[in-house]
Amino acid sequence: MSRTSEAARGSAGGGGEPARLTPRALLFDFDNTLHDQGAAYRQTLAAAVGPHCAPGITVEDVAARCHASWAELWAAYVAGRLDEDGLYAAWFESMRAATGGRARTADLRRAYEAAEDATLQLYPDVLPALAAARALRPDIRLAVVTNGAARKQRARLEGVGLVRQIPVLVISGAVGIAKPEPGIFARALADLGVAAGQAVMVGDSPEADVAGAKRAGLGAVWLNRAGMAWPEGVAPGPDAVAADLQAAVRAALGSGA
Repeated sequence: MSRTSEAARGSAGGGGEPARLTPRALLFDFDNTLHDQGAAYRQTLAAAVGPHCAPGITVEDVAARCHASWAELWAAYVAGRLDEDGLYAAWFESMRAATGGRARTADLRRAYEAAEDATLQLYPDVLPALAAARALRPDIRLAVVTNGAARKQRARLEGVGLVRQIPVLVISGAVGIAKPEPGIFARALADLGVAAGQAVMVGDSPEADVAGAKRAGLGAVWLNRAGMAWPEGVAPGPDAVAADLQAAVRAALGSGA
């Protein structure tokens, strides 16, 4: 593999890891692993927010302000100071303010959610990768482990058809634990009926998906679509690195095919 892969492997450190068993389960992150969250967000904002921006305010201005407000509101949601309804009500109000306040919040929200439904779609390699997993291991158990607000994230998973493909969905907002905390991985393992040493997590986030899964005793494959370097200070590192989801599945299941 590339130097990126070697660096990632090296960051995992020396011994002390549990023995890996034959994988019986694959766990997948959702955002930026199974769908391009960043591209969908940009397209949604352009379609829904662009027409409502006051003179001198660009979609990029709105995106930056919404990103900052989301970080603050999400922290309040995770801490229990906001429920899901309050989270999105506050966020869309911040979006209205960011556009210059020319549109009603309700109208802006309707436009945004309609545009989001139209732009949200799986990466092209997702369904082939799931088919490859089942071909390589017919009895493989599959789960999605994702951070997100319970109802909204479930609606997104349903919207792209993943509920028909992957039976176990573990959403942080529904279980009250978020990646990289080990408890969310434990919940997924319990739902799948497998031990940590029999499961491999596949995801794009070095900390939430890879290091979090490894600390919980799972194997981990870093899906590195952009060819980025492994970030310094994040450990443990992955067992393997892949540039696309099919390669990640093969690596997770120990197949070079």
